[in-house]
Amino acid sequence: MARYLAGRVIRMKREALNISREKLCEMLSNRAEKEVCGVQTLYRIENGKTSIKTGMFEKIMECIGQVSERNYTTILVPAEKRRYLNLKTDIYTYVIYKEFQKARETLELLESELYPGYIRNQQYLMEVKATLAYEQKEISPEEYIKILFNALRCTIPDLDRIDLAGWPYNNEEFQILFNIAKAYDAMKWRDKEEELLLKMKASVEHRYMEDDFYAVWHCTILRQLSELMCLTNQHKRSMEYCELGIEELKNQNLIDLICNFMYDIVWNKEQMIRKGIFPYEKIPEDKKEQTLAADQKILISQEREQCKEMLIQAYYLSINPRENETTKRIKRLGERLYPDRFKSLP
Repeated sequence: MARYLAGRVIRMKREALNISREKLCEMLSNRAEKEVCGVQTLYRIENGKTSIKTGMFEKIMECIGQVSERNYTTILVPAEKRRYLNLKTDIYTYVIYKEFQKARETLELLESELYPGYIRNQQYLMEVKATLAYEQKEISPEEYIKILFNALRCTIPDLDRIDLAGWPYNNEEFQILFNIAKAYDAMKWRDKEEELLLKMKASVEHRYMEDDFYAVWHCTILRQLSELMCLTNQHKRSMEYCELGIEELKNQNLIDLICNFMYDIVWNKEQMIRKGIFPYEKIPEDKKEQTLAADQKILISQEREQCKEMLIQAYYLSINPRENETTKRIKRLGERLYPDRFKSLP
């Protein structure tokens, strides 16, 4: 199952489809005309108390109407050409940096290497072609969202009757859902964006993948939620998501990914200071009337000094070839808020 926990994936899909353990075992037995898996065995598999063979996992997936997926992976290529899996990462990078011609050329090369009949390959191609068209404004956000939902139905045929908060995603499904959330953001459909992100967060928090994988997915969602809260002036909630993300990344020693959360914390604190909300909230309610203007200035000065140091840390954490745009973004904020310190940084 690569980086996924098979038992948790089975349990989440079974429960999302409202199938009992007894019913699933009966369905398996009917297909094989003999008992394949007993209820107690299935219970132990789902709770990680016993392992499951790949063949059995595939049988269970097929039995509940899911795509047979040997490695619960995104795309498959012939074994001798696995080097082409790196092309998928290249395409994603080219799209981020708006190098669309390179993205299309790389996609053509990758497409020539894919098994055409494999459903996950079809799903990936639907998603990446739609993303390229959307990024170049060849299709509207509404059309883009519709294509992405259709791509999801390739591997989640019951999409319209399940709760996404209780469904385990693979890599491609997660990317598609995240792209839908970003399209909602572009349309300023804030409620829909938040609803989808919270469902994704609830799903990932079932922890059906290895810890480092979980941290990256979880923090990707938390960062989008943080940005959404920034846009809707919910500064406290934004910082709560940031602090949760920082703690998660520290636990997995993924320190270089913290810089964006630190940026958001500084931005939010500055907004709250300007609105007179922060740091006065640190003062007990019965003492607020007695707090002198001079004391308030000291509190603000202390907060801004802490923010300045945090943004400098974020700046240095972001300095690497793949985070060039992030580094520039952090430095722009630093030069605007703390010009005395940031003008001298490289």
